[in-house]
Amino acid sequence: MAIKSVNSGLLIAVALVLLPAAGQPVQPWAAPATMENKSGVQPVGSAVGQDAEATSVEPEPGATIDPADTCDGKATGSRCWMEVDNHPGCYVWNGYLRDNHSVTWSGQCSGGLTQGAGADAWMYTVVDQERKTGGEGAYVDGKRDGKWTIREINDAVTEGAYLNGTRIGTWVTRYENGATQEGAYLKGKRHGKWTFRDSDGNAHGGSYVDGQRSGHWILRLPNGTVTEGPYVDGKRNGMWVQRSANGNVYEGPYLDNRTQGIWTIRHKNGIVAEGPLFEGKQSGKWIERFPGGTVMEGPYLEGKRNGTWVIRQMGDESEGPMKDGVRDGRWVIKLRDGTVMRGRFRNDEMEGRWVERHRNGDEMKGSYSQGKRDGRWELRRSNGEVHELRFTNGVQLR
Repeated sequence: MAIKSVNSGLLIAVALVLLPAAGQPVQPWAAPATMENKSGVQPVGSAVGQDAEATSVEPEPGATIDPADTCDGKATGSRCWMEVDNHPGCYVWNGYLRDNHSVTWSGQCSGGLTQGAGADAWMYTVVDQERKTGGEGAYVDGKRDGKWTIREINDAVTEGAYLNGTRIGTWVTRYENGATQEGAYLKGKRHGKWTFRDSDGNAHGGSYVDGQRSGHWILRLPNGTVTEGPYVDGKRNGMWVQRSANGNVYEGPYLDNRTQGIWTIRHKNGIVAEGPLFEGKQSGKWIERFPGGTVMEGPYLEGKRNGTWVIRQMGDESEGPMKDGVRDGRWVIKLRDGTVMRGRFRNDEMEGRWVERHRNGDEMKGSYSQGKRDGRWELRRSNGEVHELRFTNGVQLR
């Protein structure tokens, strides 16, 4: 006399209808757009100081920097030549200007530009918080060139090569908490295969094209859960599949990083549910099929059953409202032998007055308390006989 909610796992009592146990809440894993941000460290490829992925034309360097090409008075995000704090009259290329941006340089200056090997340090603010990053390597005519080792925020270490101030080839970042990320750059943008591993053991990998995720990506969790599907223009688009460690499988479409359309959920215990997901939650009309042939059909709202639901099992059918995943309100239960039961559920239990009419004309009236017959009941036979029955906690008294 009980069912379990596919969504909430809460026990639901249904008179004379037995449904199999269901699965867990539907919450397909939604990977953050950049898994590398989990460590709280500025991600590789971020536009800080020398690094930038903008497409505007750089001013040509020379022995004398045109005042119009310097960072003085420029807006955040500009690409410009910045004067080095500890070398007045010496300039370095800044691929992305930030608030309160400044730079120091331990090496030499020649012709008004940083040159040769040394270490730089960049300071700036983000939402009134001071940030610092810098590295060791060489400059050629004011731009990073060749192999560099960069210390990011929170002591993450990034290594790779520059050509004329632009990242090229393979870059690797190692975070203090053990997380790593590795992949290739082409003309200053991520391009080709990348892998991300965080401190919890999650691994996320796939390809970038022109700085955006593209094609097939796979996320593997330490517990064995695997999520995979395509990215288009840097966003999840198309059919994705999650195979959970508990044996459940979720499959359906994404549109611009959001779950959209009809999803199918196959539970390890054989339950199959189909319906729309909106931002990771069940929403709209769903159909849930159980191994024994039971079918439940009705709407979800914000991931919970809400509205009128119908339950069919081996010829029995019940219909009525659900609220926040439990039955609440007036229900009608029609049994395959012709019996019709009408009454109310409260907090998923039969409560208050119920009427039961049988095919042979007999009728029973009485009250339920916490899902069980309780108190005085009246049995009126089709031949006019009337009998009084008494129940306590569902048991008839003799």
